Amino acid sequence: MSLKRARWLLNLDKHAVNDILDTLVEAGPEGTLTAAQFTNAMLLLVRLGGNLDSRTSDYEEASSLLGRLFDAFDEDGVGVVNLSLLTSGLSTLCDVPMSEKISFAFTVYDQDGDGLVSLSELVDYMTSVFNVLFVTSTDIKGMLEPGVSMSQLATATATQAFSEAGLSPRSKLDQASFTTFVQRGIGFM
Repeated sequence: MSLKRARWLLNLDKHAVNDILDTLVEAGPEGTLTAAQFTNAMLLLVRLGGNLDSRTSDYEEASSLLGRLFDAFDEDGVGVVNLSLLTSGLSTLCDVPMSEKISFAFTVYDQDGDGLVSLSELVDYMTSVFNVLFVTSTDIKGMLEPGVSMSQLATATATQAFSEAGLSPRSKLDQASFTTFVQRGIGFM
């Protein structure tokens, strides 16, 4: 599978990031989603996008992809995922300019509105991006060393970003540093 195929299957090339967020928030207003809530909300977007008919093998492939995406975010296996993590990860599949994806992600993770993102918030963001990329792109997944988790990769990547910005782990990244890091590090989305 490729990122392009995943976008098409889920019709995320037909919806704005905020529309996806609104649909998922409506499905899980408490900030979490069960597998059924996620699947029903996403299949609504699939149907609204108009790419797929529910009687086709492509629709079945989209349903299967949704299950794999949910499982990637349900790391502890309790059947519930964090809405913020899920939506920031899914934003990588949206067919919008990189600057819009970065701005959306920064807003999601700048929870206190101070214009800064902490190391742990950047790790959360990177984990969500890697979760989606490794489910949707076998080429990218093949680059990962065996036994390395998405969280471990995200921690190493985020720590590198802070180091390159000359920041200690207790510091925070401003939006310009966050944008520079994301554009340089994951510009293939």
